[in-house]
Amino acid sequence: MNRKKSAFLLPVFIFLMAFLILAGWFFALSRIYLIKEDILSLRRELLESEKKVQDSGSLRRLASGVEEEKIKIDSLFLNESGLIHLIEGLESLGKSSGVEMKMNSVSTSDETGEKPRISFLVEGTFNQVFQYLYHMDNFPYSLNIEKASFQKIKTEKESKGKWRVVFDVKLESYETS
Repeated sequence: MNRKKSAFLLPVFIFLMAFLILAGWFFALSRIYLIKEDILSLRRELLESEKKVQDSGSLRRLASGVEEEKIKIDSLFLNESGLIHLIEGLESLGKSSGVEMKMNSVSTSDETGEKPRISFLVEGTFNQVFQYLYHMDNFPYSLNIEKASFQKIKTEKESKGKWRVVFDVKLESYETS
């Protein structure tokens, strides 16, 4: 009877061992599959995060570039407090061109939205006056010369004579506050 039992228990034991080994393999493979899915999910999240960091860097560079452009554009448009810079700029053009310059009048904009007007006098040789006019054309602010009155002044000391020009200029690049 002992032999019959052992003959019966041996295949059951082998079957049970085979079942446990297969169950162990199945459990190990399912854990590996789940870990693999977790790893792939983490890789996707990492790639998305890297892309977001890269995009935010691009946006930061774009924003700083836009800010620099905004500063440049804003510097071309004057407001009432910036008229002093304009007048100083016109005077500096006079110095670099070699002409004498006198401001006659400056009118700021009013409620009707009229742009500021500047009237000034420039004296110098014909070449100096046209050099001033050339520099005024390349001025960073948009100026509209509405009137320029040229008058030749002949003095006893100079044979060439001087020119006097009265400019009436309207500032086009002006924004009201």
